[in-house]
Amino acid sequence: GEDLQRYAAQGVWTILNAEVLPHKNLVKVAGYVLGEFGHTIAESPGSSPSEQITLLHKHFRNADPDVRALLLNTYVKIAHTYAEVAQMVSEVMQQHSAAMDQEVQQRAAEYISLSAPSLASIKGTVLEMMPHFTERESIVSKALASKSKGDDPEAPTRRVQP
Repeated sequence: GEDLQRYAAQGVWTILNAEVLPHKNLVKVAGYVLGEFGHTIAESPGSSPSEQITLLHKHFRNADPDVRALLLNTYVKIAHTYAEVAQMVSEVMQQHSAAMDQEVQQRAAEYISLSAPSLASIKGTVLEMMPHFTERESIVSKALASKSKGDDPEAPTRRVQP
């Protein structure tokens, strides 16, 4: 639930803040988690939306192209939720719409296009948060529980011949 989302966001925020040269996987995970759940820590001192973008962008230049593309997604998701960073994000998108890397360039150009007023309804759908995880029992757990009770619905049935 939301407590786990806040815990994850706070965890990656704290770790990323402590790292001078973080591993690319840390930047990727932080980018994803903050893009999806950064709103859960946005009201906490020192982790406002602009501070989240600033910290992530500090690692943008040294990141691999796939990480940069993911970070562009993160910036746009944060800007979609918090209008106060929209101008900052717009400037980043403009700057990277002519990037040497095709993936980064395409993402930036697509996000610039997506900001057109005529695409407002589509933008909302594209940038909405991940749906909440629904708890359910796994098939394996059900099968194990069933076997321990002795009634295995998946077990082959044998015919008794007269």
